[in-house]
Amino acid sequence: MGVVKRTRLQNIEENKPRKAIQGSVKKEEEEEERIDGVVKKGEEGMTEYERRRVENIERNQRMLASLNVQSLRSSVATKHPRVEPKGYKKIPERKQVPIVLRRSLRTGGIPPDASSAKGGHDDMPCIDHLSSSSSTSVPIKKRMGSFTMGEVYESKKFDVSDNHFIDTVIGLSDKSPLSRIGVKKVEAFEVGQLRLKADNVARLVPGRILSLGFFPCLERTVVVAGDKLGYVGFWDTDDKEGDGVYTYCPHSAAVSGVVVRPFHLTKIFTSSYDGSIRLMNVEDGNFDMIYHCDDEVFALSTQTCDMNSLYFAEGQGELKVWDERTKGISNSYSLHSRRINTIDFNPENDNIVCTSSNDGEACIWDLRCIRDDPLQKVKHQKAILSAFFSPTGQYLATTR
Repeated sequence: MGVVKRTRLQNIEENKPRKAIQGSVKKEEEEEERIDGVVKKGEEGMTEYERRRVENIERNQRMLASLNVQSLRSSVATKHPRVEPKGYKKIPERKQVPIVLRRSLRTGGIPPDASSAKGGHDDMPCIDHLSSSSSTSVPIKKRMGSFTMGEVYESKKFDVSDNHFIDTVIGLSDKSPLSRIGVKKVEAFEVGQLRLKADNVARLVPGRILSLGFFPCLERTVVVAGDKLGYVGFWDTDDKEGDGVYTYCPHSAAVSGVVVRPFHLTKIFTSSYDGSIRLMNVEDGNFDMIYHCDDEVFALSTQTCDMNSLYFAEGQGELKVWDERTKGISNSYSLHSRRINTIDFNPENDNIVCTSSNDGEACIWDLRCIRDDPLQKVKHQKAILSAFFSPTGQYLATTR
């Protein structure tokens, strides 16, 4: 009896783990047989999710290898010594903190006077001034009339003369305009081959640049830029005598546009938020005011073949044409419900012009029937900051 009883106990102990093992195996089989799950195992013991993940990683690695990203990353990651950009040197202004003297009657031996007591007002006499100035906008102090280039030449503070720049611009203008007709053929290049060198960086103006342009000539590369403070800077990149940077301050507010006449390089037009359009006549050495209004001027442009007209955006959606022969406005059009940000002409057809506006629309117009509906319209949800034609005139690029 004792032997038989001992055998039954052994069988019970042996059957317990066997049932547990069978239950766990059955549970694993049920989990593996799920169809939608992420747990469906493949032939190599990997789940469907893991297999797709490995395939995506391998595909991305092959794509990065074809783009040669690793070599570009190593070249960009190299640290270069910081080089101070040439050109306009920004001089930091020291803020003068007013010293408020505490006036105490007790230390002066003067008895208190209830009628003249103002509490803490004597300690801070500038509170009323700050509160009143912050609630009202400060009007722009406009610079009226004409003045010479020397009066607003800022680089003279650093003992830099602009005589060489004036001679260069006059020399370029005296050359035959036939050498400037046509578009220079540019060979294709890879973006990965571009490198930014320290010699190719210059500070033209002290503030943030709002308008940028190039002199329409092939002999030299001359860049012109206008900033938010009213400064206009020029950079002659081919100048061998100095850094080639010359800065002027003809406006009292942000410079919204810069135009250089293709056949008169000595005539440079600038527009500003102060409501003025000025002509920088390099030959005469003057900044002449040719137009002034109470509203802001937001954009400036000109046709390639028209030497007598300027197109500019004024106020809320107004496009106006200034005629140099009559010294006045020849036409005015209301094209948008809000301000116009850019004006660009088609390089293949000067009668086709594009405007971008804060109303979220970029429109293509025909100047011969501009009062009608636009030829084409591009709509965005937010303001369109710029719209420009491609060099062939077949495409339009917009930014927002």
